[in-house]
Amino acid sequence: MEGTSVNTPILFLLYNRPGNTKRVFDVLREVKPNRLYIACDGPKSDRIGDYNRVADVREVVSCVDWNCEVKTLFRESNLGCKVAVEQAITWFFEYENYGIILEDDCIPSKKFFNFTEKMLILHSKNKKISSILGTNHLTKWNSKSNYIFSRNFHPWGWATWNDRWLKKKMDPTFLLILKSIKFLSKYLGSIRAAIFWSIKIFIIKIKKKDVWDYSWCYYNFLKKNIHIAPYFNLIDDIGVGKNF
Repeated sequence: MEGTSVNTPILFLLYNRPGNTKRVFDVLREVKPNRLYIACDGPKSDRIGDYNRVADVREVVSCVDWNCEVKTLFRESNLGCKVAVEQAITWFFEYENYGIILEDDCIPSKKFFNFTEKMLILHSKNKKISSILGTNHLTKWNSKSNYIFSRNFHPWGWATWNDRWLKKKMDPTFLLILKSIKFLSKYLGSIRAAIFWSIKIFIIKIKKKDVWDYSWCYYNFLKKNIHIAPYFNLIDDIGVGKNF
């Protein structure tokens, strides 16, 4: 693929998996984004070999060999999945009005970039749409369009606008801990879904689980915002590895 094909800025979120990082980075090299933001969490001091794995990851992404503006956010110590990711996305949107977010275990197809770019432009003024997703787990649904509107957010390759993200409150529980079952059951149209999410809220509140995406989900539940998902799945999720 000659020249730059992706005009939308991309944030690439990394930690300590050089093999995964290379697989996603190879796709980025093919599509040649013209603005690339790379955020990598720091090594854990109590994890053997973590320093070397993080160093290997940063070596992989040091080889940007196409015409591209690159910004990096490399942490010296480990902030954890929640803080590192949230701060990185906020950092990204301090520079950009909209963009694509990829993690090291989400391998995008080339169609993913075309889809997100078109949707970001088409729906930029509709503030009720919070995200453009690359993932669709549904096997059957009725639609004549090449995308659907969904109340559920999937973090495996997605895009959004800075005015959506920067307004998000960072507390993952908000008021849902008080009205979760009643509110979610009505909003999601399913008592099973309401129970599922209520349990997630409870676990995060009690165990202080180190995750970032649930707070984005809950914020959009409360605001009754929606997300756009493609007709076909556009992301190969290679999953959580042993070094996660």
